[in-house]
Amino acid sequence: VTNIMAALQHIDTLLKARRYVEASRAVRKLTDEHPECIDVWRRRGYLEEVTGDFPGMLVSYEKMSSLCPDDLEVALKRAQALVQNGQVKSALVELDDLTIKANEHPDILQHIGQLYTNLSAFEKAYACYAVVAQETATDTAALYNLATAATAVGKLSEAERLFDQVISLNPADYDAYYNRSVLKK
Repeated sequence: VTNIMAALQHIDTLLKARRYVEASRAVRKLTDEHPECIDVWRRRGYLEEVTGDFPGMLVSYEKMSSLCPDDLEVALKRAQALVQNGQVKSALVELDDLTIKANEHPDILQHIGQLYTNLSAFEKAYACYAVVAQETATDTAALYNLATAATAVGKLSEAERLFDQVISLNPADYDAYYNRSVLKK
C-alpha cells in the first residue's frame, strides 16, 4: 500500500508540473500493476482528459464505473467522457439515469445541468438547476444558472425574477444585470 501511495503522489507531482509524458508512463505502469485501484484509474482518466485523449478517457472512466458502479462522481465523469467522444445519445441516457440518482446532491446536479446545457437539452438543464436552486437558495451561481435556463426554455418572467434575486444577493454581478436587460428588449 505504501508503494502505491508513493507512486500516486509521484504521478500527482508530475501532473501538477504538467509533465504529461512522464505522468502517462507512470500511470500506465501503475494501472497494469494495480488494475483494480480506482485512484490509479482516476488519475489516468484525468491525464487523458487534460491531454485530449478522449477515447482513452472514456475507457478509464468506464473502468472506474465498473469498479464503483454507485459512485455518482464517477458516473458524471463517464457521462462527460461520452459527450467528449460524441456519443450524445448514450450521454443523455446516462445523464437521465444520473439525474434520478443525484436528486439529493446539488453539486452533482449542477454539473449535470451544465452538461445538459452543453447538449442543448435546456428543459432537462432547467429541471436540474431548479432542484439545485431550491436546495441552495442563496447560492448566486445556482440562481444564475437557473435564470439562464429559464431564459432558454422561454420562462422570461421567471428569468427576470431570478436575475433580480442574483443582483440583490450580489450587486457586483454585471452578467446578471446584462442578461436581465436583454430580457426587456
